[in-house]
Amino acid sequence: ADSDDYLEIDYISKMYYSLVDNDVDLVISGYSLIRQDKEVDYSPRKLTGVYRDDDFKEILLEYAKGNPFLYFAWNKLFKRELIIHNNLKYLDRHCAEDMMFNAGYYGIAKSVIVIPDCLYKYTIDNSCSLSNRRRLGYWEDMKLVIEEYQKIYGDDSDLEKKQPVINNLVVVLLRNAFSNYISNEKYSLRESVSYIKKCSEDKDIDLPSLEIIPNSKIDNVILFSLRHRWYMLISLFTRFKAFLKWKFFNVFNIFRKMI
Repeated sequence: ADSDDYLEIDYISKMYYSLVDNDVDLVISGYSLIRQDKEVDYSPRKLTGVYRDDDFKEILLEYAKGNPFLYFAWNKLFKRELIIHNNLKYLDRHCAEDMMFNAGYYGIAKSVIVIPDCLYKYTIDNSCSLSNRRRLGYWEDMKLVIEEYQKIYGDDSDLEKKQPVINNLVVVLLRNAFSNYISNEKYSLRESVSYIKKCSEDKDIDLPSLEIIPNSKIDNVILFSLRHRWYMLISLFTRFKAFLKWKFFNVFNIFRKMI
């Protein structure tokens, strides 16, 4: 858990018994976003249930679709023996260590239960926290997440069919990189446009060659803008979203759910 966050009193018992009683490798719960004493629940109700083997891999496609429930480590319970047996560790990176760890764990797990309870309280008030500061190297770490996630489907018989959905993760993580760079510190318009251009035209990713099925309205807009190199539009949109997040938190959450 982050130092400024906290848990519901029954967090451990609900997560533990969900794992043991259902004989699964992973538990995922909902969470609450908290700012200035305002609390907004994000519950994975539509995904609630137990998933095994092929159904588990189908649920993991939500990762590429930008479903935040699969990104964080703090709303999950993992099996210790799986971690030790497969020598899984957090990498010493600038950021996104939990996203890389999770992708690695998803590659060895065979089952999951998703519960609707919002057990973790994620506080975003602290402007000095690492998550609210620009982190150099962010996009390089996002590329490692993409690489780790791709491994999950390396031997999948339906890979050709799933690949355009999987490729949407590139758009999702580009959005994350833009948001981190533009939203959290002062910036010049030229600087932000240059950063968006640099990430979007990264030869390691080769965005123009990827077949992508966007999962949401925002992914459609971002992908269309990237294809047409409308980098200034993306910069202004990202800044507008950040303004809503810090000044009009309730409006931001409505906006977030709409897109």
